[in-house]
Amino acid sequence: MNSTEHNLPINVTNINENDETICLRIKGTLNYTIVIPTDSNQNDIIENLFNLIINDLPSLKFIIKPLNLVIGSKKCRFASCFQILQEYFKNKEIKFDDLNKSLMESINVDLFKSKHFTEKENHYSPYFINHKGVGCIRVFNIPLDCITFARKETTTESLNFIIHDKLKQQVNAIKNCYKEFYQNGKNFEAQAFHYLLKDQNLFLTCIYPNTASEELLAKTREKIHHYLNLSEDRPVIRRANSYEFRQTRIENNKCLKTPHLTLKAPSANNGKISLVKGDYLYFHYMQNNLNDNGWGCAYRSFQTIFSWFKFHSYTQKPIPNHSEIQKILVDIGDKPKEFVGSHKWIGSLEISYCLDKMLNVESKIMSLSKGSELSNKAREIQYHFETEGTPIMIGGGLLAHTIIGVNFDEVTGSVQYLILDPHYIGPEDLKTITGKGWIGWKDVKFWKEDSFYNLCCPITPKGL
Repeated sequence: MNSTEHNLPINVTNINENDETICLRIKGTLNYTIVIPTDSNQNDIIENLFNLIINDLPSLKFIIKPLNLVIGSKKCRFASCFQILQEYFKNKEIKFDDLNKSLMESINVDLFKSKHFTEKENHYSPYFINHKGVGCIRVFNIPLDCITFARKETTTESLNFIIHDKLKQQVNAIKNCYKEFYQNGKNFEAQAFHYLLKDQNLFLTCIYPNTASEELLAKTREKIHHYLNLSEDRPVIRRANSYEFRQTRIENNKCLKTPHLTLKAPSANNGKISLVKGDYLYFHYMQNNLNDNGWGCAYRSFQTIFSWFKFHSYTQKPIPNHSEIQKILVDIGDKPKEFVGSHKWIGSLEISYCLDKMLNVESKIMSLSKGSELSNKAREIQYHFETEGTPIMIGGGLLAHTIIGVNFDEVTGSVQYLILDPHYIGPEDLKTITGKGWIGWKDVKFWKEDSFYNLCCPITPKGL
């Protein structure tokens, strides 16, 4: 991270995987009604608004509703953050060996503004302030969605100060968002999006306006990438990249998400293991009440690849079904009209056509005359995972599989591939799927010697 000052709409927290930290998510909305003279300029409006917010911060109170607990209260029955966490999750065993788990089990905190009445306000009727001149009344709704971390031994009194300090940082980020994007719009809202950047040991909050498209935010993202030394060739902080605080699925909660993470790594010896980068969904036969047994394996592999691009914010389109994939192939002239609705098999070339048409994603095609030639492609496939990180579809002999990893020993030449097998039929039972090898490491004998194969290797579009 660059040490220079910035005016970016971000709030950055340094994190340490080894710290025993508790995550709190503070949410609430501050509302302001302001009289704006017509001769006011936009900078004055923003300065006046955020002066009000800064002045109000000391009066904010924080409550954990399930515990009926006001943080910082003198009558608080909890001595430390860890005691709060234990009660919040009903005394279940709490482990601090995984930051991601700490985030998933964050404590939700609501904020509200405590009103202190003066003697005049308490004993007399409301009064009006007469503003001379022409102006308008503008209502500002300022949503706050702030993440803060506290060590488990932190006292509840200290926690109150930690939350206030983090809110000040977020208010400053919101102010920067207003300065860059606010155009006197009535429906303008600055929204918080959170990102866990493990490689940089950072937890990042970006404030984006609800009125701006991803394209309009591109220059802002570029500045943030540069400031934080993030990757310059792929999206990391688009809205869709934001952290999910609960284990939700992008689209189909019946699909397993990134199931290979539960596998035990093979013995590498002198080998090197390279894997798909990031999340995807595992699609296989008979999902979504569609009987595609015997013909739909390549369609399922395509859906897995498409889900990878969706998880990584290259698209917000829904994952296409079989008919939609077939219609694309008809539209580009690759198949006749009667292909739509049929049970016809497709291969790696058709997958590449669909990726190009639907996502504007180019693919590299590798062709093999027989399965054993995959031994000669290990180094090239390894390079693909290290540079692109996308799943690979391999098709041949009327079968399709998805390659998501390679274990290659350059000394001995031995190679194994990590395979998602779309031919599985059954429930989303991870133990069964991994135990019976539907997801697992295979050597080149897994593929036939009397069939030729094509591999579709999607290339990630470059850009933020």
